Amino acid sequence: MFKHFDHLFEPLVVLDLKQEIHYFNPSFLNFTKQPPRILRGLKRIDELFAAEGFDLEEWMNAGLLKLDLTISPEIKLRHKLSSQSSHVVLRLFPLTLEEGTFVALSVHDLSIETNLFNKYRQQIEELRSTHAQILQADKLATLGEMTATISHEISNPLTIAAGNSELIEVYLEAEDLTVLQAELIRANKDVRESLERINSIIRNMKQFLWKSEDEKEFCSLTEITQHSLGWLQSSIEEHSIRVETLFRTQDTIMLANKIKVEQVIVNLIKNAIDALAEAKIESPTITLEILRDPQDHQLILNIRDNGPGVPTSIRDQLFSPFMTTKKMGEGTGLGLSISKKIMGSHQGALTYIPQESGSCFQMKLPPIEGYSFTRGDKISRGISTKRGPRVIVIDNEPQILNVLTHFLESEGYHVIASASPYDALRFIQKMDLDLIITDLAMPEISGHELSKRIRELKFKGPILYMSTAKNTEIYNQDKETLKIAGMLLKPFSRDEVVQTIKTALARST
Repeated sequence: MFKHFDHLFEPLVVLDLKQEIHYFNPSFLNFTKQPPRILRGLKRIDELFAAEGFDLEEWMNAGLLKLDLTISPEIKLRHKLSSQSSHVVLRLFPLTLEEGTFVALSVHDLSIETNLFNKYRQQIEELRSTHAQILQADKLATLGEMTATISHEISNPLTIAAGNSELIEVYLEAEDLTVLQAELIRANKDVRESLERINSIIRNMKQFLWKSEDEKEFCSLTEITQHSLGWLQSSIEEHSIRVETLFRTQDTIMLANKIKVEQVIVNLIKNAIDALAEAKIESPTITLEILRDPQDHQLILNIRDNGPGVPTSIRDQLFSPFMTTKKMGEGTGLGLSISKKIMGSHQGALTYIPQESGSCFQMKLPPIEGYSFTRGDKISRGISTKRGPRVIVIDNEPQILNVLTHFLESEGYHVIASASPYDALRFIQKMDLDLIITDLAMPEISGHELSKRIRELKFKGPILYMSTAKNTEIYNQDKETLKIAGMLLKPFSRDEVVQTIKTALARST
């Protein structure tokens, strides 16, 4: 009476209400890998299967009680009569016949799909691991190329420490140490500062190698560029290269992984040094230019040299893996490829800008307002289903932006950061914000002037000032005229910040 199930491709078994087996189709035989005589010898379905991490008996009993279509989650089914297991979804549905009421149990076998998915996931993990190893290898290669600079950097303070240590030994042999007290203090101070300098160099090396690949913070592109130059100073001096720095904007704060961005800059400057040295250019020059794009306000670093430039024939493959213009053994061909990927991970770009002479590589990084907005949007990233209050923090000091972002994000706030009052105004015009925090003393315009312009934009939410105690008079004046909701006195604690914001938001509702 169940022969119409014989032609189904899906494994199916018919049970009575006591879970005794009455029929199974050919697909079920193939699924269980058991001969018909074995299956006919079984009384109940639970003699055949067990589920890992899932109560199969309870699920079956519930389905038999309600006699309606019941579908299981994806489960791992263990075959009791063999060593095999299968990833399946089970369906239980009633069959009402003249002979009585039965239930059909069909098996949707997902084993092939699951195995393919697991293999795919394993391959992805292997690729991630390989990518991480390539990045680390590139770091090590870069660090190896900077060995001369590191040696030079350490040898100077080491020489100073050794020299002053010898002086201290000489001074200690004197009969009257009181007359040499000032010299002893100075020599000891020089030794301590020299050792601190060596420790700082080693700490920077460790950070370069081991700092988290995903950690991003607010930092200055100008400072990172200058630090990158410091790594390569001995190579620059060795080849008598003139370095010209054109910092055309003071607003160089970005949201980035400092070590990764430094890795890109070091790689680009090192490439320029190698090109100039190999071509034996007269009056070799490297120009580093930092500016803001007037159209989209992106932060730009141009690294130019007056070398031979990149041949037209290879420009299209310039950022391809293993593409190199260096001699065999002098380059991996991964530097530019990895650098481009690093910039992409920062929502930025790395491009080659054709020149009449020489080379120019351009790094572009997004404005921190939009980048911090998307980074802090937990809803869009599926971390939360409820939006926390949107708070914009405006300050030209990256340390303050980092501290406040850390304080507020841990409390569930959606934090947007801005280092420029003018960029902040453009963002405030477009976005729905709940609260604004602004520093009072900023180089472009003051927090007082900024707040006036914000109120002219019809923003009715609370505004908080940040400053030292000497500016409380300005706050007291603006409290009424500009409806300033409070003031965070520097230095402030986490609890002070959180409580002041909660109070301001509560009063505004």
